[in-house]
Amino acid sequence: MKRIQRVASLLLAMVMVFAMTVTAFASGGDVPENPPAGETGRYKIYQIFTGTFADGELSSNVKWGQNGTGTEGEPVSQDILDELAAVSAPGNTDAQKLAVIEKYCDQTGTPIAQGNSTEYPNLASGYYLIVDEGTGAEGEETSTAIARVTDGTLKFVPKVNSEPVPDKKVQDKDDSVSANSADESWQKAADYDIGDEIPFLLTATLPATVANYDTYYLAFVDTLSAGLDYVENSAVVKVGETVLTEGYTLTYEEHVLKIEFTDVKAAPVSATAGSVITVEYKAKLNGNASFGENGNVNEFRLDYTNGDGTTGSTPPVTAVVFTFKTVVNKVKDDETTESKTSPLEGAEFTLNKLENGEWKQVKEFKNADGTLTSFSFDGLDAGRYQLVESKVPDGYNSIDPIYFTIEATHTADEAGKITLTLDVYETDENGVKLTENKTAEFTTTLTDGTATTDIVNKQGALLPSTGGIGTTIFYVVGGILVVVAGVLLVTRRRMSR
Repeated sequence: MKRIQRVASLLLAMVMVFAMTVTAFASGGDVPENPPAGETGRYKIYQIFTGTFADGELSSNVKWGQNGTGTEGEPVSQDILDELAAVSAPGNTDAQKLAVIEKYCDQTGTPIAQGNSTEYPNLASGYYLIVDEGTGAEGEETSTAIARVTDGTLKFVPKVNSEPVPDKKVQDKDDSVSANSADESWQKAADYDIGDEIPFLLTATLPATVANYDTYYLAFVDTLSAGLDYVENSAVVKVGETVLTEGYTLTYEEHVLKIEFTDVKAAPVSATAGSVITVEYKAKLNGNASFGENGNVNEFRLDYTNGDGTTGSTPPVTAVVFTFKTVVNKVKDDETTESKTSPLEGAEFTLNKLENGEWKQVKEFKNADGTLTSFSFDGLDAGRYQLVESKVPDGYNSIDPIYFTIEATHTADEAGKITLTLDVYETDENGVKLTENKTAEFTTTLTDGTATTDIVNKQGALLPSTGGIGTTIFYVVGGILVVVAGVLLVTRRRMSR
């Protein structure tokens, strides 16, 4: 009989799928077999066992019900009772328990009751299988559950969406303005330089149905793109505003960051229905980053305790990190080509970025063999830049530093789709956009996030030098003056005679 009591306890635990409430009523009356007119049947109730309850536990007289796999009204064999008792042992999941119990329910026949109601009166004491076959109202899910009726009426609350709600955001900032500017905010997208450490925020909002579970498993599963690496020891885990240092495990393997809670209801987490659990961490943008409008997409989901004892997963949510590149082509005036320009070798460039009020070097291009004519500065985010020609090709005049701004916007619609815009333009040294007398015109391509410009050098004027044409001119002019002076002298002497 203790085994039967253990089975009863097992079945009672499984009722949590529907947040079951059972009320005792006197037997008698009709059982509704069809839903009200104009409605579609949703719940089917199958009777597996009947029996006598004492103090809320099945105590004796266990027989097959109308929908059991045995003969209705016949005693249930000891072997089956032993099997049910065995599967109720600690460590077995609700899914394992339900799988055993469902073996003894014949769902091919007519259910003992069906309809849209969540209350079925006048059922004999025993155990029943509730099968939700409807599509459910918005926010509801279908499921299967075992319920017990001690005397009279089966009542249950349909399972509302028991999924926790995931969210993922990334912090965006303009470091050309300030390290802690008002522009910093949590968004669905951001842009950064390669090498930057990027703050991310993961959020799980627990559902109301957490209250129906004795324990509740939860896991944050965050898949970083190939262009991002988790910064070790950067994760900060909180429930509400309380920082957690234990109660979870953190692993990072093959770009997957996982934070697992065996039971969020247990201390020190002590989460309840509606609790918000967050994880803040940083990831570094690396050399494998994708450029342009596809961005570096991160997917985040939550794994959680399902009502049937399995582990469910939420649909993934995403956050995107963009990065761009600027290509500088070095050209010269060339009247022999239609474009009047052609590649010019021998130049070197340095790119600086304005960060917190100071110009900091981003990259210096050396031109070892002197043949390089195109310079690609990869992995840039929005901000103000300064391009300096650090080496001038022989025979050409140097250019003044060129100032330009990369301006990017990324907005998310209701469906989460990100729209990116990119504008790159020349400015003066104070960041004011130039409308005339420009040195550089930038052409942008969204697909690969590239801004391209041609930088023109002009040949220098040939100045006089010793032994050159300059002294020759002096010699020629001086000789002419000597001859003229001689002619005038001879002429004057003849006239004086």
